[in-house]
Amino acid sequence: MFYHESTDKLPYTGFRESSLRFFWDCAIAFSYIFLILNVNNYTQFTFVVSIVYLLYWVHGYSTVWEFGWFRGWPPKPTSAPNLWLVFSLIFVLFGYASWYFVTVYGVNGGGIATFLLVLLGVGTSRFLRHSHRVRDTTQNFAEKIHLQGRPAIALDIDGVLAEQVPHVLERAEKEMGVKMKKEDITAWDTPVGGIPFDKLIARYLLDAEFVASMPVVEGAVHAVKTIRGKYPTGVASSRPKETETETVKWLTDNFGMKADRFTNTTGTDKSLIDANILVDDYPPNLKSFIAKSRNRRGILFSQPWNTQHDEIAELIQKGSIVVRKSWEEIESLFQ
Repeated sequence: MFYHESTDKLPYTGFRESSLRFFWDCAIAFSYIFLILNVNNYTQFTFVVSIVYLLYWVHGYSTVWEFGWFRGWPPKPTSAPNLWLVFSLIFVLFGYASWYFVTVYGVNGGGIATFLLVLLGVGTSRFLRHSHRVRDTTQNFAEKIHLQGRPAIALDIDGVLAEQVPHVLERAEKEMGVKMKKEDITAWDTPVGGIPFDKLIARYLLDAEFVASMPVVEGAVHAVKTIRGKYPTGVASSRPKETETETVKWLTDNFGMKADRFTNTTGTDKSLIDANILVDDYPPNLKSFIAKSRNRRGILFSQPWNTQHDEIAELIQKGSIVVRKSWEEIESLFQ
């Protein structure tokens, strides 16, 4: 049952990684056959079960190699190999206990008890990993004791956390008398008083007062608090380094994030940040981020300037990128 469930969720493909996963599936199946046909005492039974679970561990890492660590929303482990390793080590201890009790007390004492403990361990492991009632609890506990990693989230600032476009247009209206709305900025080079918008914002972001007074995107504070409570969360932005101090202070004042949670990607790109999921409003950032590793996913924060998805259409179709219009919608992905 569990095998068919896993292959339905993660079907075999024609790629080399999938062939390796199939090989380990076969190895596990033959191990069970050996267990049934050739084991004739409790100690052997216990050690063979341990080997089977060791194969599950290796199989789990082959699944990670093929699909990455996480899938779905909220992000859940593609596999949990370290759980099987823990039970494999437990069964080794059971095997030693079986050998000891058989040698000292006789097979009808410790041997049978160890056999029953192994069956209990097998049932417990299956229940913890596959039961719909407790597997999320198992995952959360495994994450807390660092047995299972948690996906790290990276957030862009401008257009995601900070409502920079209305802030720029408000200042441009005072300086140049140009009256425009956020919806008018449909591309980064949209002219504002004869100046491309991206040039204008680059100039304004050098002003510490402008950075400090940037309004927050609606719903961002509550959503980020929720996400930070579940996953390691940081911020990655290519804002000017000249006002980085003000940017960090803005993040601290509004989101409680300190300098160690901020990465300045000026001069590099966001594909180099240490994260599994990126929330951004610029499609090329998401594309380069995901291209770096199959273990990555992206969330495009929908804005008037990113409504054309041609560049990332294939990634959206594959589910590597999802498009969301508000922080409320993004928050629901992690609940």
